Amino acid sequence: MTTRFEEYPLRYLARVVIEFRTAFLIGNGQNNAFADEVFVSDANGLPALPGSSIAGILRRQLSETDANDIFGNRDASMGSRLTISWGCIHDSHNRPVEGLVQLNTIEQDTVLRQAKYSMVRDHVCINRRGTAVQGGKFDERCVDAGHRFTFEMILEGNAGDESKWTILMSALTSNELRFGGKTRRGYGAFDVVHLKTQMFNLSNPAERDAYLLQPKEFAIDSAMLDRRDLYAATTRNPETISLTIPLEPQGFWMVGGGSGTAADMTPVEASRIVWDEQQNGSVKKVILIPGTAIKGPLSHRVAYYYNALNESYADCPSEIKPAVGAFNGAVRCLFGSAKNDKHHDPGEAGRIYIDDIYIEQTNGLEAARKIINHVSIDRFTGGSRAGALFSEQPIYQGGPVQLRITITEKSKIIEESNVKEAFNLAIKDLKEEQLAIGSGDGRGNGYFKSSETVSIPW
Repeated sequence: MTTRFEEYPLRYLARVVIEFRTAFLIGNGQNNAFADEVFVSDANGLPALPGSSIAGILRRQLSETDANDIFGNRDASMGSRLTISWGCIHDSHNRPVEGLVQLNTIEQDTVLRQAKYSMVRDHVCINRRGTAVQGGKFDERCVDAGHRFTFEMILEGNAGDESKWTILMSALTSNELRFGGKTRRGYGAFDVVHLKTQMFNLSNPAERDAYLLQPKEFAIDSAMLDRRDLYAATTRNPETISLTIPLEPQGFWMVGGGSGTAADMTPVEASRIVWDEQQNGSVKKVILIPGTAIKGPLSHRVAYYYNALNESYADCPSEIKPAVGAFNGAVRCLFGSAKNDKHHDPGEAGRIYIDDIYIEQTNGLEAARKIINHVSIDRFTGGSRAGALFSEQPIYQGGPVQLRITITEKSKIIEESNVKEAFNLAIKDLKEEQLAIGSGDGRGNGYFKSSETVSIPW
């Protein structure tokens, strides 16, 4: 009978540093006085990346048989052979924060202070009448984009596990995975900054000594080779499409929700961590275009074209009348649907991921922000109507923004009749000033144009 060590003499070791492209939220299941949902944190109150969250997204990259073999199988009473640490956040000097630290250390570090006291993001679900859905107004304290985290993975294995390890490392560097919840609304996208990995054969004394000499502290650099580019060159998932569309604003535009004294309505702002060439981090205020601000109009336009392609019009018989929201086949296939017990709907995950867009507030962009006053006139008195005198501060044009869309399970989308065609037409409208983003579209705000020919590689 072989021992566990004889069966698995190899140790696949990886130390990974990631940087979030967008905000992310792994909730702690609680709320506080400032937000309905708050990120999970360590003993210092700093955001953390639980090992279970990392294991969850990696497990799905393997077949069921391989996943049970590596991550364990409760039904077969098999434990996991893969150990994943919690991810530690980096401070402004790009050093992972481990263990307890003094409160003044956090307060004096701009990156850590911003992480602990991040901005609250407001959310609202709009119905077809343009008003908030009941229970659809909430806010959450997420972790800002740009933060870096370090975590470590150790696999007890043998030579037959090399291909599985390659799949896991390639998945991390593919830019297709996302951590946390709300990923379909733009959260959780990340890039791998470093991926240092090596395989050690513990039956070899020299390699065993080298394994034991690996630093346990994340703040101490490891001598392992950075294999990020090697794994990133591995073949991508053919079922996934990554698309970047440059959009140039053609006039005024604004995604509202910001605060300030200059106007009643201002663009929503957020914070982002930026790293310089010396790998020092700083906090930058940015203009935010949430992925949901694009997802909403896009899904409505997809529903419109899907109904038109299926010849479902308002004057059709009731059984083929046009459908909207989760009842629309294209919207359900592309953007998913929530569980609805009333209609016996089990729910379905969306296949479209739209990243948040962050725009740095350069001098040019600040100059492009204009205060515009609005008033509705009472036809009898000639004065302003009560509550109808307000001002807004939209942005006038500015440089192009990069819209990043990820499409998964493309074969299932293609299989559904007219879904792909409806999405193509909706994207075409967005690129040709026919679909507005943000507020004030009835006043001509929010129209963009793409001067580049970008087609979806179905």
